[in-house]
Amino acid sequence: MQKEDIIIALVHDFILISSRKFEEISLSGIFNYKDSNQENVVQLHDDMFGYMQDSLKWIETINPDKNESALGFNYYGRSIIEKTGAVKLTKLMKAWYLMFSEAPEEIILTGWYMWVEDEDPRTTGAYDKLSFSRKEVLDTLSRMIEFSIMVESGEYKMIYLGI
Repeated sequence: MQKEDIIIALVHDFILISSRKFEEISLSGIFNYKDSNQENVVQLHDDMFGYMQDSLKWIETINPDKNESALGFNYYGRSIIEKTGAVKLTKLMKAWYLMFSEAPEEIILTGWYMWVEDEDPRTTGAYDKLSFSRKEVLDTLSRMIEFSIMVESGEYKMIYLGI
Protein backbone atom coordinates (compact mmCIF):
# COMPACT_ATOMS: atom_id res chain seq x y z
CA MET A 1 0.00 0.00 0.00
CA GLN A 2 1.39 3.38 -0.99
CA LYS A 3 1.00 6.54 1.04
CA GLU A 4 -1.58 7.87 -1.43
CA ASP A 5 -3.73 4.76 -0.86
CA ILE A 6 -4.31 5.43 2.82
CA ILE A 7 -7.75 6.88 3.46
CA ILE A 8 -8.64 8.19 6.90
CA ALA A 9 -12.34 8.41 7.60
CA LEU A 10 -13.34 11.72 9.11
CA VAL A 11 -15.91 11.16 11.82
CA HIS A 12 -17.67 13.23 14.45
CA ASP A 13 -17.93 11.55 17.85
CA PHE A 14 -20.94 11.88 20.12
CA ILE A 15 -20.17 10.52 23.58
CA LEU A 16 -22.83 9.78 26.19
CA ILE A 17 -21.66 10.27 29.77
CA SER A 18 -23.51 10.53 33.06
CA SER A 19 -23.47 14.01 34.57
CA ARG A 20 -21.87 12.55 37.71
CA LYS A 21 -19.07 10.85 35.78
CA PHE A 22 -18.50 14.01 33.74
CA GLU A 23 -18.02 15.99 36.96
CA GLU A 24 -15.44 13.39 38.08
CA ILE A 25 -13.33 13.31 34.90
CA SER A 26 -14.08 16.74 33.40
CA LEU A 27 -13.55 17.45 29.74
CA SER A 28 -9.83 16.70 29.95
CA GLY A 29 -10.56 13.02 30.66
CA ILE A 30 -13.08 12.53 27.86
CA PHE A 31 -10.63 10.86 25.45
CA ASN A 32 -9.74 8.13 27.97
CA TYR A 33 -13.44 7.72 28.77
CA LYS A 34 -14.26 7.40 25.06
CA ASP A 35 -11.57 4.77 24.50
CA SER A 36 -12.77 2.60 27.39
CA ASN A 37 -16.52 3.09 26.82
CA GLN A 38 -17.05 2.53 23.09
CA GLU A 39 -20.65 1.44 23.72
CA ASN A 40 -21.32 5.08 24.66
CA VAL A 41 -19.93 6.50 21.43
CA VAL A 42 -21.76 7.19 18.17
CA GLN A 43 -19.69 8.17 15.16
CA LEU A 44 -21.26 10.21 12.38
CA HIS A 45 -19.31 10.28 9.11
CA ASP A 46 -18.18 13.74 8.05
CA ASP A 47 -20.06 13.54 4.74
CA MET A 48 -23.34 12.78 6.54
CA PHE A 49 -22.60 15.48 9.13
CA GLY A 50 -22.09 17.94 6.28
CA TYR A 51 -25.33 16.88 4.62
CA MET A 52 -27.25 17.42 7.88
CA GLN A 53 -25.26 20.47 8.94
CA ASP A 54 -27.88 23.16 8.35
CA SER A 55 -30.32 21.53 10.76
CA LEU A 56 -27.56 20.76 13.27
CA LYS A 57 -26.99 24.52 13.60
CA TRP A 58 -30.36 24.78 15.36
CA ILE A 59 -29.23 22.75 18.38
CA GLU A 60 -28.30 24.60 21.57
CA THR A 61 -24.85 23.56 22.77
CA ILE A 62 -22.09 24.80 25.01
CA ASN A 63 -18.68 25.59 23.59
CA PRO A 64 -16.40 24.64 26.52
CA ASP A 65 -13.36 26.24 24.91
CA LYS A 66 -15.05 29.66 25.02
CA ASN A 67 -17.29 28.86 28.01
CA GLU A 68 -20.37 30.14 26.19
CA SER A 69 -23.64 28.94 24.74
CA ALA A 70 -23.80 28.35 21.02
CA LEU A 71 -26.04 27.06 18.28
CA GLY A 72 -24.59 24.09 16.44
CA PHE A 73 -21.38 22.18 16.94
CA ASN A 74 -17.75 23.28 17.11
CA TYR A 75 -16.77 21.47 13.88
CA TYR A 76 -13.06 21.20 14.71
CA GLY A 77 -13.43 21.20 18.48
CA ARG A 78 -15.73 20.17 21.28
CA SER A 79 -19.30 20.93 22.25
CA ILE A 80 -21.49 19.85 25.15
CA ILE A 81 -25.16 18.99 24.73
CA GLU A 82 -27.34 19.26 27.80
CA LYS A 83 -31.06 18.80 28.34
CA THR A 84 -32.32 21.79 26.28
CA GLY A 85 -30.19 20.95 23.26
CA ALA A 86 -31.06 17.27 23.55
CA VAL A 87 -34.78 17.96 23.20
CA LYS A 88 -34.22 19.56 19.79
CA LEU A 89 -31.56 17.00 18.79
CA THR A 90 -34.03 14.18 19.48
CA LYS A 91 -36.69 15.80 17.30
CA LEU A 92 -34.26 16.45 14.44
CA MET A 93 -32.75 12.95 14.54
CA LYS A 94 -36.26 11.44 14.52
CA ALA A 95 -37.10 13.56 11.46
CA TRP A 96 -33.92 12.47 9.65
CA TYR A 97 -34.62 8.85 10.66
CA LEU A 98 -38.14 9.05 9.25
CA MET A 99 -36.90 10.52 5.98
CA PHE A 100 -34.02 8.06 5.51
CA SER A 101 -36.27 5.10 6.37
CA GLU A 102 -37.98 5.77 3.02
CA ALA A 103 -34.69 5.68 1.09
CA PRO A 104 -33.48 2.75 -1.02
CA GLU A 105 -30.95 0.34 0.52
CA GLU A 106 -28.10 2.36 -0.98
CA ILE A 107 -28.61 6.03 -0.23
CA ILE A 108 -27.02 8.36 -2.79
CA LEU A 109 -26.79 12.00 -1.73
CA THR A 110 -25.36 15.10 -3.35
CA GLY A 111 -22.24 16.31 -1.57
CA TRP A 112 -19.94 19.29 -1.90
CA TYR A 113 -18.92 20.76 -5.22
CA MET A 114 -15.47 19.39 -6.12
CA TRP A 115 -12.79 20.40 -8.62
CA VAL A 116 -10.07 18.41 -10.31
CA GLU A 117 -6.70 19.57 -9.01
CA ASP A 118 -4.53 21.52 -11.47
CA GLU A 119 -7.36 21.87 -14.00
CA ASP A 120 -9.70 24.71 -14.87
CA PRO A 121 -12.39 24.79 -12.12
CA ARG A 122 -14.89 26.29 -14.56
CA THR A 123 -14.89 23.14 -16.69
CA THR A 124 -13.85 20.25 -14.43
CA GLY A 125 -16.02 20.66 -11.35
CA ALA A 126 -18.89 18.42 -10.30
CA TYR A 127 -20.93 17.66 -7.21
CA ASP A 128 -19.59 14.77 -5.16
CA LYS A 129 -21.90 11.75 -4.92
CA LEU A 130 -22.12 10.35 -1.41
CA SER A 131 -23.10 6.73 -0.87
CA PHE A 132 -24.38 5.28 2.40
CA SER A 133 -26.01 2.06 3.52
CA ARG A 134 -29.58 2.78 4.66
CA LYS A 135 -29.19 0.24 7.50
CA GLU A 136 -25.99 1.89 8.77
CA VAL A 137 -27.52 5.37 8.59
CA LEU A 138 -30.66 4.25 10.44
CA ASP A 139 -28.60 2.40 13.06
CA THR A 140 -26.52 5.53 13.67
CA LEU A 141 -29.56 7.79 13.89
CA SER A 142 -31.32 5.33 16.20
CA ARG A 143 -28.38 5.41 18.61
CA MET A 144 -28.27 9.22 18.41
CA ILE A 145 -31.97 9.31 19.33
CA GLU A 146 -31.39 6.88 22.20
CA PHE A 147 -28.50 8.99 23.55
CA SER A 148 -30.48 12.22 23.17
CA ILE A 149 -33.45 10.85 25.08
CA MET A 150 -31.11 9.89 27.93
CA VAL A 151 -29.64 13.42 27.96
CA GLU A 152 -33.18 14.84 28.08
CA SER A 153 -33.58 13.17 31.49
CA GLY A 154 -30.99 15.58 32.89
CA GLU A 155 -28.85 12.75 34.25
CA TYR A 156 -26.53 12.60 31.21
CA LYS A 157 -24.59 14.88 28.91
CA MET A 158 -23.48 14.31 25.35
CA ILE A 159 -19.98 15.42 24.45
CA TYR A 160 -19.29 16.18 20.82
CA LEU A 161 -15.76 15.82 19.46
CA GLY A 162 -15.30 17.32 16.00
CA ILE A 163 -12.88 16.17 13.36
